Amino acid sequence: MVTLNNTASPAQQRATSKNPLASLLGDLTADASHLFRQEVALAKAEVGEKVSQAARHVAILFAGIFILCNGIIIAMAGLSYGIAQLFLLLGVGRLLANSMGFLFFGALIMASGIAASLYAKNKLMDGSLMPTRTVNQFK
Repeated sequence: MVTLNNTASPAQQRATSKNPLASLLGDLTADASHLFRQEVALAKAEVGEKVSQAARHVAILFAGIFILCNGIIIAMAGLSYGIAQLFLLLGVGRLLANSMGFLFFGALIMASGIAASLYAKNKLMDGSLMPTRTVNQFK
């Protein structure tokens, strides 16, 4: 949530002068300057929110990639173990069942890693760092 200072504008703080036109022009420039500073502060806050959101999605993406790599390692270990046992035994036995367990578990881990990576990638692609609320105020 963005909070801005709710102080009085420079025009409200300025005492009235003897020349009303000069006072009005001074108030106009002071108010315009004050408004511009507030809009810049809002834009900074909004961009900060967008960057924070993108950083969260990048963290999820890296976590998904890490999980995917672990799944690949487990699947490769299971496949290697199964192939070695097939060549050693030339028959189906309990060792093949063990390797199939490694393969199933590795595939499950890879699927969850792929899902997390795709989720984070899609969120990053959908997001924009453009401060849309601030831009919409100027339209």
